[in-house]
Amino acid sequence: MNCSSPPPSRHRQCWRALGLVILLVGVSASGWVWWQGQDAAALQDDPAMLGFDRASQRQMGVLYGKSGYLMEDLGNALKQPNTCAIVILMATALLTGGCLFLSRLPELPAEPDFFKPSLPTKITDNRK
Repeated sequence: MNCSSPPPSRHRQCWRALGLVILLVGVSASGWVWWQGQDAAALQDDPAMLGFDRASQRQMGVLYGKSGYLMEDLGNALKQPNTCAIVILMATALLTGGCLFLSRLPELPAEPDFFKPSLPTKITDNRK
């Protein structure tokens, strides 16, 4: 352990803690969504429902074309518990990675005039 380095600032600790909280909540929520959806998936596999929405699919294709099919497939995929769990995990990973990235950024100087524009010390006229 290197004791000569300064301890992490309070902002870095807060970003790391926020990343850890997001990771824990996201993984828990994803697991809960997947677990709750396992019972509902068994009800959707009913063979009596085959062809039930054929007329609505035909109308979707006539009115909206291939983009309508794509949007309907996307909407149906997002209703599945496995897809929702994967989307939650991806968002969790993205947010946690962002928090950890922000925790590793260097500190800004503590000067109060850091954001003030500085004037040149000597103005020269080189247009001759």
